[in-house]
Amino acid sequence: MTMTSSALSPGGAAVAAAPAGGERALGSVLAVVAVVVARIYLAFTATLVVTALAPALLDWNSYVVDSGSMEPGVGVGDVVVGRPMAADQDIEPGLVYVFDNPATSSGPPLVHRVVEAGKDGTWVTQGDANADPDVDPVPRSSFQDQARVLVPWIGQPLRWWREGELALLVAWLVLTGA
Repeated sequence: MTMTSSALSPGGAAVAAAPAGGERALGSVLAVVAVVVARIYLAFTATLVVTALAPALLDWNSYVVDSGSMEPGVGVGDVVVGRPMAADQDIEPGLVYVFDNPATSSGPPLVHRVVEAGKDGTWVTQGDANADPDVDPVPRSSFQDQARVLVPWIGQPLRWWREGELALLVAWLVLTGA
């Protein structure tokens, strides 16, 4: 009788044998693949973080997107990096800007596209995913930045923290730190 996956101990009980050479090789290959994938993920994530934060050296601003009003081009959790606007800088329809929400006196700024000039020096804006333009026109004084760089996904952990979705944040931290 030939035993390949187990052997008998001196007392006669069956014990597991060491894995065959092919199983060891497969395990080694999978371990190398896992390490390579983890390093690529960490390098990718680090690149996104640097891309989102480096413009601050130029006094540019970064904004985490909290709604899907600009999807599919700009998604929830993306970071929009904006170049501050000079007071005399022209607004160009078709471009994306960051501006104070004219509908409320508090809250985060909006990231929307300017679609046309409005009345009395105001501007009509609209989220790309919205069927209709925004209700309130935006005065020139409310514009803060012109969107220049989009960094996908990297703001998601900050969103999870702000919105109390700690299980997602912890899971991401565990997976990223592993």
